[in-house]
Amino acid sequence: MSNTIKAVLIDISGTILVGQEAIQALQRLQQQQNLKILFLTNSSTSHAALLQQLRSAGFDESAITNINSIMTRVFQLQKKISYTKQTASILLEDALIESEFNELDMNDPNCVVVGLAPNKLNYQRLNEAYRLLAKLKSSSNDTTIDCSIQSKSHLGCNRELSLGPGRFVSLLEQSSGVTAHVIGKPSSNFYNEALSVLGIDDPSQALMVGDDVVGDVKGALDAGLGHAILVKTGKYTAGDENGNKTEGILPTLTVGSIVDAVDYICSNF
Repeated sequence: MSNTIKAVLIDISGTILVGQEAIQALQRLQQQQNLKILFLTNSSTSHAALLQQLRSAGFDESAITNINSIMTRVFQLQKKISYTKQTASILLEDALIESEFNELDMNDPNCVVVGLAPNKLNYQRLNEAYRLLAKLKSSSNDTTIDCSIQSKSHLGCNRELSLGPGRFVSLLEQSSGVTAHVIGKPSSNFYNEALSVLGIDDPSQALMVGDDVVGDVKGALDAGLGHAILVKTGKYTAGDENGNKTEGILPTLTVGSIVDAVDYICSNF
């Protein structure tokens, strides 16, 4: 491994969950000397629950070292709310709120948090969020929608594409006149935080691997990462690599799977 690339960021959902060959590929990548690896996800799952899912799928310590090898948007969202001392109306699943946000003040909310929460993104809850935003906007210009994920679609538990929370965020933005602040991919802040966790000062020394041409490829390259590899699994649809969804920004390389991406990384850096 040369000094050109010092860190590899890897998306989880849709990118690595493709069987024993993926596990073996990650084990091989972990054996590369002087290479820092961090797994990123926009999943609305706690670190502990996500690591347990990965362990159950066969990703042992030789493939994904420990809980510190994973960074979620929930982690960044917690930090932001705590740092800004906001009180939030949170449209996330109850189990996630109880496990990750139970210590946060949610009384008299001054912002709205939206994430992947099929049980919460209904007319009643969205209308409540709209009314809160309208009320807050009439009294302050600091009202925000903290959008923990802005994807238009996501890969559901049945491995089929489903409507993403980004559509609901757009609805709230347009109806309330409040602009959303994106937390998680493709936000440059998310990538900057990931590089900070790894101790990487120069983003050009990092490479991203993922299945989402907007969140993983465009987001990473916009943040200054040196390379972004698109894999044809998960959210990938034919033609994503042509720049039609990314304002002409193209992946460094498009490959069949995480196995091919690891082969390329090990052979070229």
